[in-house]
Amino acid sequence: IFFGCSSQEISGNVVGSVDPVVSKGDSQEKSEDKGDFVITYGGVKSEEFKEIEKVFRESKVFEDHAQGLNEIFILPYDVLVVFKECEEDNAFYVKEEKSIIICYELLPKIRSTFEGSLESGEEINEATANAFEFVFFHELGHALIDVYHLPTLGGQEDSADRFAGVVLAEEYPEAVLWGANWLWLEAQDQDLDDSEFADEH
Repeated sequence: IFFGCSSQEISGNVVGSVDPVVSKGDSQEKSEDKGDFVITYGGVKSEEFKEIEKVFRESKVFEDHAQGLNEIFILPYDVLVVFKECEEDNAFYVKEEKSIIICYELLPKIRSTFEGSLESGEEINEATANAFEFVFFHELGHALIDVYHLPTLGGQEDSADRFAGVVLAEEYPEAVLWGANWLWLEAQDQDLDDSEFADEH
């Protein structure tokens, strides 16, 4: 498939090892669980992105992730995860709409980054799939921070990265490693000074 990996390889048993702050195994009544993570697909014009959407729909990779998360987390309302063509290579959480937007444009963006540092097409496919997987769980981290009103240490981006790392590390460490690799490669194009790593302290 497009990823260069099977849907089983991508999904594995990622969420099975999560030890969440709030879960359906806690003392809270199951009746409090009023929502789910819901995977949806937006409009697509580009033929390239139509093919990507077809792969996502048929593999049900993200639906499987959502199902696993819904068996663990108690949510007060639905959180939509929308895969769509956005005219930008991005992924983000919209607090006002309680939804995660993941743009199809991000996938070729990630791939192009790895094409500059990797030679094997198979390795590029693997790196792209894993980094995209990391982004998916990173955005879930943003959503859960909002849903549960969780305090964060440092920037929220760092906390979302840590969430993705914890969830993926035991069963799917390749996603953490390639996700971090991608972020590092992206940072090489940024002109950062010391102030970027400091706060008022």
